[in-house]
Amino acid sequence: MERGVNKGLLPRICESIFQRIEENDDQNIEYQVSFTLLEIYNEEVFDLLSKRSKGSKGPSLRVYDSKADGLQFFNVSDAAGVEKCLDEGYTNRSIAATKMNEYSSRAHTIATVYLRKVNSTEKKTLSSQMNIVDLAGSERAAKSQTDGRRLVEGNNINRSLLSLGMVIRALSKKEKANYRDSKLTMLLKDSIGGNSKTVMLATVNPSEEHVDETRSTLKYASEAKLITNRAKINKSQAFNDKEVEDLVERLHVTKEELKKIKKDKKELQEAIDILLQKKDKEDKSDLVAKLEREIEDLRNKEKEEKDAVINKLLKEIKELREQLNKTLTEKQNAAQEDSETVPYLLNLNEDHMLSKLVKLNVGQGQHISVVAGIQDDDARVIQVPIAINNPGKIARITNKEGKVSIETFFENIVTVNGERINVVKKCIVIENGYRLMLGSTQSLWVFVNPLSNISSIPLDDITYEMALEEIILESNTELTISPDEISLKRKVIKRSDDVKEANFKALLANKPLEFNLTLTSAYFLGESKDSLVVIVHVWDMKHSCGYILSEEEFMNKMDSIHAFQVNRDNDCDPFIIDTETFTPVGISFAKFLNQKEFGSRQEYKNPISDEDGKEIGRLSCSFHFLHTDKQNKSLDKALQEGKTVTVQIGISKILFDDQRKHKYWKVKCQFQLPRMSAEGIEMTCIETDIKEARSPVFNYEYIWKINVLTKEHIKFLKEPMIIRILCIPLRSQPIDIQRGDKVEFQKLLNSKDDQIKKLKEENKQLKKERDILIEQQKKAGQKTKR
Repeated sequence: MERGVNKGLLPRICESIFQRIEENDDQNIEYQVSFTLLEIYNEEVFDLLSKRSKGSKGPSLRVYDSKADGLQFFNVSDAAGVEKCLDEGYTNRSIAATKMNEYSSRAHTIATVYLRKVNSTEKKTLSSQMNIVDLAGSERAAKSQTDGRRLVEGNNINRSLLSLGMVIRALSKKEKANYRDSKLTMLLKDSIGGNSKTVMLATVNPSEEHVDETRSTLKYASEAKLITNRAKINKSQAFNDKEVEDLVERLHVTKEELKKIKKDKKELQEAIDILLQKKDKEDKSDLVAKLEREIEDLRNKEKEEKDAVINKLLKEIKELREQLNKTLTEKQNAAQEDSETVPYLLNLNEDHMLSKLVKLNVGQGQHISVVAGIQDDDARVIQVPIAINNPGKIARITNKEGKVSIETFFENIVTVNGERINVVKKCIVIENGYRLMLGSTQSLWVFVNPLSNISSIPLDDITYEMALEEIILESNTELTISPDEISLKRKVIKRSDDVKEANFKALLANKPLEFNLTLTSAYFLGESKDSLVVIVHVWDMKHSCGYILSEEEFMNKMDSIHAFQVNRDNDCDPFIIDTETFTPVGISFAKFLNQKEFGSRQEYKNPISDEDGKEIGRLSCSFHFLHTDKQNKSLDKALQEGKTVTVQIGISKILFDDQRKHKYWKVKCQFQLPRMSAEGIEMTCIETDIKEARSPVFNYEYIWKINVLTKEHIKFLKEPMIIRILCIPLRSQPIDIQRGDKVEFQKLLNSKDDQIKKLKEENKQLKKERDILIEQQKKAGQKTKR
């Protein structure tokens, strides 16, 4: 932030900004720049540009929602304006001498440049901000030889840097970060873990005496480098303000007038140049004198007139720019004041970097409509991505006389603090910190009322995961739940515990199996429905091969694992996998109706996809509709209820990619066909012969005769058929595996500790509910006696 000869980053950045603004030749674009400067001294925030008496620091500012409330914005029109603010701010900075540094900064300084691009034709503004942070260096009391007040300052500096380091470490490991330990991390929340691009410059000392500090700084910087922010391009916002719109319109008209005057001046200069050229060609002295007089008269007359108009217009443009900047800054300050008093909703997202970025104010007399499946005329709407029978408004959030409430119009679609509202029309008053699910877990929100201190949970502790878990624990499976991922989430949590138990027993028994839970499409298991299902990957470390179990297969194995006793004689060993066991490796979709007529036969090479949807090879197959009616060759006419159809299904060969063909020993294909039975339509499983996996050629044919076509048959024929590919993995030479080293045990024990902690919390909650029940029974007994 230094000026003068040793010019720092901030002055150079501002010079570059204003240089680019000067180079703007678009008359419809205006740029507005404002500036703030604050410092964090002894864990208190002070505005360095506020008016204060000599020797005083001014009032301490409250930090709320990553912003310092009451911070003053100053409009700047050039780099000199920024330097003027910096000069004023430097006189108010906390600087003192220590043994290490004569001008040691005793506080962290944050300068923010706010840039606003105003488009007068589109009537929109695009805003962004740049935070430049000057961190005070960490101190060792022994080296800096500080005591008393300087020692307290150094301790606070070290404490805030430690908090920042812990946040950086958590974000680098993609864990939840605690920003509330320090004012520094609270203010830098958006910069280090939000919608931003962040650069950290680390300065080190080459002296051997300070090698520990250098190593610590480099480690600090290397962890910061691991953080990945997902910055999104800011979107333009409409003015929605008549005063701002009028100012921009006036500025646009004035700039057009100035452009016209400058054009006239240029044309005049061109005319003068022509006359001067004519003068040079003429030799007659009287004509030369006459032309010189004409040129001089024109030059003097037009120059005075044009210069006067240009100066007037430039002055008017300057005044309009100042007025526009002042108005926009007042609006910005007013919006900041509103954030201290106006209730609002904050979004919760699965990606913590995108969480709490969307803010919807619910001011006095305002309302927000929650709609599904339609476009709503309301200006303030939350669109919910769910499908319902009667699309429309599902809820409305209203602020009446300072009380904010949510009114529902459908049952079991909205939750408040995890509890579903199972009444069609109900109005509930919502308080500070309440968690709302509006239709789907893709639309989770937290309600914030700045004037209320009722919430028992701090805002920073309210996360997407917490709100989702709350919904799962409170949900009642007896109710009709709207289609969302709640039931799947519950299943994943339950199966995750089973997988942990299986891994723990395998480790204790020194078994070479490792279990991992994952999700895949139901199509992968041969089910004709578009949904996600749970599967379990089993890795055999001894033979370096893997298997995939469906949820049902895994639960059958878990029954045996539960009964298995370590270091005892057992009837069976659930951790041994038979060498002839097939495992699903992929699926292929094949269409029956690729041809339009009977008799035509064509072979298709359809892609094979694994559980992650990646292509692993190609399957050659064909469908041949055999003649049953010689007069009618059209398939469309033949596929009608009551007709007879015969289909020849052919599976020729599989071509695996190079990487996959060496992983499997044997391979077969499997598909299902609908069959008529006494109980109706049933699905029958058909399998091909087993072939070598390196180059499997089946040349398999199956004749499927449908004596009486039904609606179910026709529907099946019109949809792609799922062909599953199952393989026996190729086992490598057995490796002697000894499990149970310290790292592996520690990893599992940590997961066990988490389970124990969770069980203790559940037990605590059950005790609380039991105490409430006992109290209610006592009260009921007392009433009976009376």
